[in-house]
Amino acid sequence: MQHGDLIGGPIGTADDTEIKGTAGEIGRDLPAEKGSFRRIAMWTISLNTLLALGIGLPCAPAYSASADAASPRVRIPQDEAPHHDETEWWYFSGHLRGFDIFGKPHSYGYELVFFQFDFPNQAEPVYQANLALTDLTGGNFHYEQKIAAQPIPDQKNRFSLRISDWSMEGRSGADSLAAQFSDGSYGIRLQQISLEPVVLHGNNGLIPYGPFGTSFYYSWTNLWTFGTLSTTACRWR
Repeated sequence: MQHGDLIGGPIGTADDTEIKGTAGEIGRDLPAEKGSFRRIAMWTISLNTLLALGIGLPCAPAYSASADAASPRVRIPQDEAPHHDETEWWYFSGHLRGFDIFGKPHSYGYELVFFQFDFPNQAEPVYQANLALTDLTGGNFHYEQKIAAQPIPDQKNRFSLRISDWSMEGRSGADSLAAQFSDGSYGIRLQQISLEPVVLHGNNGLIPYGPFGTSFYYSWTNLWTFGTLSTTACRWR
């Protein structure tokens, strides 16, 4: 979808939490976006303390070794990069709240997740991305899925994934997300900074599932989020 002049208000935090020396600078430096033919109201979003991200590292196949034998445990940022395991995912979910250009508050829930499947005898790895958004103020829900067969990117100490115009990238709790529904109804362009250390689940990041194998897993549980959520629900002339 092509955007016209996007109309947005100032970025502001939803409560009094601050990132030392940076919160005000981040809001002021947000670049304006321009496009071609459609005017869209842009809600500016800010998030401080709500759930934001759970990232799953490679989910081990059923024939994996036991929890005692499996190694190494999760290492950050090394294990943020894609692996060549059968199943792996990067999962963002959270609540967004902010104000439109008229000062009206808006609340949303969102999810953006990328799955990576690399099973034996597959010609090429397959990526599946899911985008979901609940407009709590408008009372509606949107969901879309994209699938693409493409090589696993060769990356170190970070992840940068893309399917068409959907993308996510990050390292050590500093992340960027961008995705828009194909009907143009909603789109997100978010930046995130972790306010808490990484959480390693299970035994230093390793979760045993008995006869079903093991899974490596970590989460960033408190991401301060800023950016824009655009919608065609309101148009300006």
